[in-house]
Amino acid sequence: MSVHDEDVLRQELAAYKIHYLIKPIILEEFLKVVIPICQSLQFGNQSY
Repeated sequence: MSVHDEDVLRQELAAYKIHYLIKPIILEEFLKVVIPICQSLQFGNQSY
């Protein structure tokens, strides 16, 4: 992962972290969010 991708991921996670601070985090729900983000970053890397 490039530095840019890590920044994007960190921003996405920060947004969801705020959401999950409001309600208890459910690991399954969290993974539903994180996995697609990671996959989209990987596909983005392949296009370069």
